[in-house]
Amino acid sequence: MIAHALGLDAPRAGYNGAVIEDAAGTVIEQHCIAAQVARAVVEMLQAARVDVWVFARDTWLLTDDRGPYVRHESEAVAMRWQQVPDLSPCLDTAHKIMASSADHARIASLERELQKRVGDRAAVHRSQPYYLDITHPDADKGKAAGALARLLDVPLGAMACLGDMSNDLPMFAIAGLAIAMGNASDAVKRAAHATTLANDAGGWSAAIDRYVLPAH
Repeated sequence: MIAHALGLDAPRAGYNGAVIEDAAGTVIEQHCIAAQVARAVVEMLQAARVDVWVFARDTWLLTDDRGPYVRHESEAVAMRWQQVPDLSPCLDTAHKIMASSADHARIASLERELQKRVGDRAAVHRSQPYYLDITHPDADKGKAAGALARLLDVPLGAMACLGDMSNDLPMFAIAGLAIAMGNASDAVKRAAHATTLANDAGGWSAAIDRYVLPAH
């Protein structure tokens, strides 16, 4: 959606780096969650009574579209969901599994539980207080940013990144300029070189104007 609106002619990464595409939209690298791990994750999330979504390339699958964040996510990423009776058939090719719930404490607890349960077989991080992302262990934003830098022949030290959650920290660790959104936690802000306004106060554009464009 953003690449099209801005007319960007560059490679891009999606699903925390699980899919990397060239400028034409051709997949040049992808990492699917191991099927056995994906099934264990979905079973645990369903038992916890949170909404479970599965993303595979340009497909978003769910079993119940009445969840509190379904329409919010659809508007945010300009993507329509598909409601299916069972998620099992799509778990062999899942790029990302997401849990969503208005119970933020439950999402935080599930993050800790899943990290213990799956260990190094998957990356488990909250992307919002109400979202929990599960991807292949080689799919995180740091690895994705590194891959994009190599494709563009840009030194990591010349890369700027913006983020507000713990899943952005791997990206912060490698970029020459890490910018935390104003709504980020104190831990995320401490890991950044600079802080901008909150994401609902024009923080992204303010950071581009203040830090990125002058450097360019």
